[in-house]
Amino acid sequence: MAVSVLNALAATPGLTLDHAIDAHEPQLSALSKRDRAFFNALLFGVLRFRNHLDHLIRFVITIPFHKIDPAIANFLRIGVFQLRFMDRVPPSAAVNTTVDLVKKARFPLWIVKFTNGVLRNAARKMVETPFPDPATEPERYLSIHHSFPEWLVKRWVSRFGLSTAEALCRSLNQIPPTTLRVNTLKIDRDRFLERLSQEGIDAAPTLYSPDGVLIRGGYDGVGHLPGYSEGLFQVQDEAAQLVTSLLDPRPGETLLDACAGLGGKTLHMAQRMKDQGVIVAVDRDRKRLQKLIQEKKRLGIESVQAALMDMESPGLISSGGRFDRVLVDAPCSGLGVIRRNPDIKWQPHKADLTLFKKRQLRLLQGAMVFVKSGGVMVYAVCSTEPEENKAVVDDFLNENPSFEIDTPLGEGIAPLASLMDKVGYLTTLPSPSLMDGFFAVRLRRRGASIR
Repeated sequence: MAVSVLNALAATPGLTLDHAIDAHEPQLSALSKRDRAFFNALLFGVLRFRNHLDHLIRFVITIPFHKIDPAIANFLRIGVFQLRFMDRVPPSAAVNTTVDLVKKARFPLWIVKFTNGVLRNAARKMVETPFPDPATEPERYLSIHHSFPEWLVKRWVSRFGLSTAEALCRSLNQIPPTTLRVNTLKIDRDRFLERLSQEGIDAAPTLYSPDGVLIRGGYDGVGHLPGYSEGLFQVQDEAAQLVTSLLDPRPGETLLDACAGLGGKTLHMAQRMKDQGVIVAVDRDRKRLQKLIQEKKRLGIESVQAALMDMESPGLISSGGRFDRVLVDAPCSGLGVIRRNPDIKWQPHKADLTLFKKRQLRLLQGAMVFVKSGGVMVYAVCSTEPEENKAVVDDFLNENPSFEIDTPLGEGIAPLASLMDKVGYLTTLPSPSLMDGFFAVRLRRRGASIR
């Protein structure tokens, strides 16, 4: 099954890991809990360490790697991943199981023998495989050993220095923690933590978000956590929660979420407003809005209205087109959430960050018309690359002098102060924190300020 998902990603440009998994959900739902966990370990492991695995395979083959059929390459990666990273799987089992899968896929006998030979050689020669020397080829070493595209490694080494770049690579290859946002409309964080503790769930409050809870121990899945059916929480990374804190919505206001997606930030906004006011959640994807509506009902939220619309070509909104606060959580490269979506590393178009910048500027231009005089607009992306953050803000402000960076330190924003620079840019990195990589800035339309 993991090979099938990997093959779908390779064969369909632009296909995301989430959508590839969703397409296989009927088959995956039939797996036992143990088999589903093994599927996840193989799939995410291969995507995280693909460069590393390919390097090990190249050492034991006599033909150029690019001449191997992509489907066979994925079988080899899955086999070598088990040999290299899964100590509980005996080498013989890793080899034999992978070869059996190739047989069941009805490949010719010579391919079966080829797969068997490569994996057996890899098992024997794993420890003697040479890697680039980190002293003489540091960027190539990071790219292969930590498994990142070299163009991205070079960017990070140039911006952060070698040691920080390596720490970032390490952290982005870690399995991310599960972070929840407590639905404070129904329960406060302390009471929710007490309930988790009573159920034997090891959890702790997040460091910056007042609504966040970090799950530290094992559990049977989000749907089985105490309070899920009651709508006591929603899964959301702490960095994403901080974006809503920066927006700082208040009860009774009218808000626009211009790129609502699945609605994590939308529903957090409703919580911060005590579900008093109006939030218009806009997205151009009907399926995402349907999921937002489902979550809205589960959490018991009434103030959110969903609207199907593309903010790159905005139409009229029934609220009169003027909002106290607007959130533009723009589509981006996603390079800050590689921990959760390791397929991002291997999508070639991610290297062209100027394409994302152009779209982000269009979205800001479309959303700005809905901000009232003195109103606030927060721009956020799950990327920390300069082209998608500072460069976008600079260009937007140059073209729209009626807006300025707003750096208030009210009660709701004070916890973010240590994460914001003197300009007002909020940035989080997976290293050293446990958060995703995010960038956010709060802009204000000049005029009489809202509270």
